[in-house]
Amino acid sequence: MRYDVSRHAPKHINALFFLEYRSRFEDTAVPLHTFVQLEIAPDTIYAALSQPTTSLVHDALSSSQLAEYISNRPETLSCAHPLATLLGKLDAICNQHARASDPSRYVRHFEDAHHIISAIPSLPALPDGITVQLLAARMHADKQIRRRYDAQDTAFT
Repeated sequence: MRYDVSRHAPKHINALFFLEYRSRFEDTAVPLHTFVQLEIAPDTIYAALSQPTTSLVHDALSSSQLAEYISNRPETLSCAHPLATLLGKLDAICNQHARASDPSRYVRHFEDAHHIISAIPSLPALPDGITVQLLAARMHADKQIRRRYDAQDTAFT
């Protein structure tokens, strides 16, 4: 296990850990990371979805001679709603842009935001009648995002 010390500073409330392993699937069509990244945060999740777990390893086992393996993974995980993730991505874009950071440091957030925005018509509704505006207000009050943004922000124009 490796701890990302670059994120250990008073302004960071999250801890980033990398659980590294030796890959047994080196001949896959798409290169795989040899670590699992865990971000541990004290955040309250205001909009959660229960999602089924999937696993490349378990899928490979199921289709092999080892199909009788015992799966010890949870059937579902509680995950942040994609719209909460989108608000976090937009926050990161605006903050990096305001600092005049090298765009290569945050361009991935544009790609992530694009995919979430493209999927909006098929996303499940936010739970408990929460609106995006209320979600943003709660995330801002809880310091999960730094400020409220609009389409006129210089990061988007």
